[in-house]
Amino acid sequence: MHYKMVKMVDKMLELNKKKNKLPPSSKREKTEREIQITDEKIDELVYELYEITEEERKIIEEE
Repeated sequence: MHYKMVKMVDKMLELNKKKNKLPPSSKREKTEREIQITDEKIDELVYELYEITEEERKIIEEE
């Protein structure tokens, strides 16, 4: 799990660097979508790590 989390965070950092270098364009939009997907995957890993229930997830995601 630790390795997965580290890989995802590294990917997120790289994607943000890439996005910041791009002008508004379809490539930037694609990178923003990749960031969103990676963020969701990181969330899932955290939920799994802390054994967050579906009910707790709903509370967390509402905030």
